[in-house]
Amino acid sequence: MKKARRRVVRLSDAEDYDRKADTAEFVSAIPDVAVPLEDGEEDQLQGLAFWKDQMPPHYGS
Repeated sequence: MKKARRRVVRLSDAEDYDRKADTAEFVSAIPDVAVPLEDGEEDQLQGLAFWKDQMPPHYGS
């Protein structure tokens, strides 16, 4: 049987440390709105053709 570990947490000494930055009350100034991307290309590639299209140019042909 393993012994349960205890974690010691030391509070930061920083003067301007925001302890509430990760709480749910945070509201972003920039709204997160999904924008559809219209690139004009068809997404019909399947299988190996899809993967070859996704490869960076330095991978060769």
